Amino acid sequence: GVKRKSVDTYLSCLSSLYRHMSELSGDSGRLNPFKAIRDTEFYRHLPTEDHRAGRALPIEQVESMFKAIDSVFDSSVAYKVRIALALGFLLGKRVSTIVSVSWNDYDGLNLKTTEKGSREHTVVVPEKIRALLDESSILYGDSGRIVGYTANTIRKWLSKLSKHLGIKTVNTHDMRRTFATRAVCSHTDIAIVSQWMGHKSIKTTELYLRE
Repeated sequence: GVKRKSVDTYLSCLSSLYRHMSELSGDSGRLNPFKAIRDTEFYRHLPTEDHRAGRALPIEQVESMFKAIDSVFDSSVAYKVRIALALGFLLGKRVSTIVSVSWNDYDGLNLKTTEKGSREHTVVVPEKIRALLDESSILYGDSGRIVGYTANTIRKWLSKLSKHLGIKTVNTHDMRRTFATRAVCSHTDIAIVSQWMGHKSIKTTELYLRE
């Protein structure tokens, strides 16, 4: 079937063409019919694909991914992979945050991040992640960026682990949705989950909880 995203693309092209032709004919004040389509029942009932939300992984798969890290990656990289996945699966952080956060943002208990819209956000780091960070700082130093790799590299790590385990490729949004789903299923208030994820609105968080 036709997805709303595809229809949006066609409508935008047709709307621009109509506006351009109207301006050439000197009749730019006429209602653009292609804009009006978005107000119809047809458009509102088109199926959507929200790629931002990702999918929630079973806890067994998440645990398997962590266990497989040492088998898939060299020791020089494995600890970075483990921290990146922990920040995503256990703290719900965006991949852009994971790659940008530095040791200066971590005080041994709290992690300060910059979210969308340049909003600063501080969260208490769970004990499991603190243990990883503390061990990493002792073994490899605590200067510069914590992970130190690009978002594309993290996506490749997830793909490599998925292939190793024989599961559908896990993406960065899957980490966030898994975090959100597990947190809410553990009876954490959605407002708190929304704050942890750095969302400006609870409505955004709700996208991650849809079936």
